[in-house]
Amino acid sequence: MSGPVLCSYSKMLLQEHFDVYDVDGLRIGDEVVLETRRGLEFGRVVAEPGATRLRRNEATAGKVLRRAAMEDKNAHRAEQVRVIKRPEIREARRFAEERGLEMTFIDLEETLDQKKLVFYFMAPNRVDFRDLVRDMATTFAKKIELRQIGDRDVARLSGDVGSCGHELCCKTFLLDFVPVTMKMAKNQGLGLDNNKISGMCGRLKCCLKYED
Repeated sequence: MSGPVLCSYSKMLLQEHFDVYDVDGLRIGDEVVLETRRGLEFGRVVAEPGATRLRRNEATAGKVLRRAAMEDKNAHRAEQVRVIKRPEIREARRFAEERGLEMTFIDLEETLDQKKLVFYFMAPNRVDFRDLVRDMATTFAKKIELRQIGDRDVARLSGDVGSCGHELCCKTFLLDFVPVTMKMAKNQGLGLDNNKISGMCGRLKCCLKYED
């Protein structure tokens, strides 16, 4: 056994450590199949085995099963392309409306083994969706996970290019959303023009933190 190795997976850019048993010579950027709490998932190595350490009280999130084969890569790419056309999102919206739940479904992702669907939604308040999950699990014949997200997460999932002309930070490398304040904008002489200081999520741009 070598490792643990730090890998990134999911549209939410999750980064966690995974045990490595029978996969040798992993390098940064290698595409792998991970066994996570949710099932089998496509991931990428972001630090070589032993290069990072587990934080205190942190447990590994699963294990690296193998390097991704071409069929794994094709399945992952196909999932990214077809998700906007998937009927499951339309059905989820219908189920929520029938139960009178104020939920806006943003996106979903399916595990590589096709046994679980993870839905991301917004809501103005906390939602008791236990009955909804049962409806969806019966209809789709898969395990269901519902995750409530905020404005910045929506930008990560559905955003594209920022006003700077580059792909959104939250969609590429920004893992954690740190507090951003109006004082940071004032320190940089940007004033209070919302067009200059607000991102696609409608909140203060995360990049204001970089030059504060």
